[in-house]
Amino acid sequence: MEYSVLFGRRLRSIRKARGLKQRELADKIGMNAKYISQLETGAGQPSFDILVSFTRELDVPMFSFFLFHRDEPDPKVLRRRIDSALNRSKVSVLKQVNRFISDITEP
Repeated sequence: MEYSVLFGRRLRSIRKARGLKQRELADKIGMNAKYISQLETGAGQPSFDILVSFTRELDVPMFSFFLFHRDEPDPKVLRRRIDSALNRSKVSVLKQVNRFISDITEP
């Protein structure tokens, strides 16, 4: 997969986590919402200055835009990653994970 597409997924994920629509983010950093849409679909590549604007407005470190593995769409890959992480975890971490999973999956 192309890095511009992976970057776009991260940008969208971070923007949505901040509760912003494309238009709102565009207005805050003085750009066109269509350009943000192009970035989020991988049709465009941001300049360094645009990246800095995103990091400031979204209040995230720049490296956050390059943590591509966090938006993995394949459930099989996700399960393997989770299994691997859990197999290396201490009991105290397993208990925390169990509570977290219970909190988000049980009514």
